[in-house]
Amino acid sequence: MQSIQIQLDAPLSIERCPDCFGMFFDKGELEVLLNHAVQHVAFINLAHLNNINADRFRVEQRVKYIKCPVCLKFMHRSNFALKSGVIVGICRVHGLWLDNGEVTHLMEWKKAGGQLLYRQEQQKKQPKLRKTQAGRSDRLWGDALQKDTLSLETDLLELLASVVGKIFL
Repeated sequence: MQSIQIQLDAPLSIERCPDCFGMFFDKGELEVLLNHAVQHVAFINLAHLNNINADRFRVEQRVKYIKCPVCLKFMHRSNFALKSGVIVGICRVHGLWLDNGEVTHLMEWKKAGGQLLYRQEQQKKQPKLRKTQAGRSDRLWGDALQKDTLSLETDLLELLASVVGKIFL
């Protein structure tokens, strides 16, 4: 892995694979990058969001699970912020893996209002509770997993925009 140093408000160090050009972001780095690169998004452009995902969708993409470069455990696969169209590898302890080109996709998604749409949808949802046999309320497992993933994804998404802006501008 190669380390890319980017000076934003604070120094940022992102790891990049020299073979596939995928990038690994420690917790919080993607959010800083995206916030820096894409700022002041005021409206949601649904047509553009749909076009971004349709243009980048690969029908015959091979599903692969990769290992976290830090702990070497297989990462979970998740659609970043549920509807971004970017399937990321997530290590809940260490960070997030993006394949080559996915940083640009996330920046376009955020600029078209994808993050605003995601936040609006999350505010509308109420926690789904169920009574367990013991009589206490618990979150459904899927909702708890989604909440952890989304929090990390949102943080990482905002970081990525900032770093990519520094790299390509």
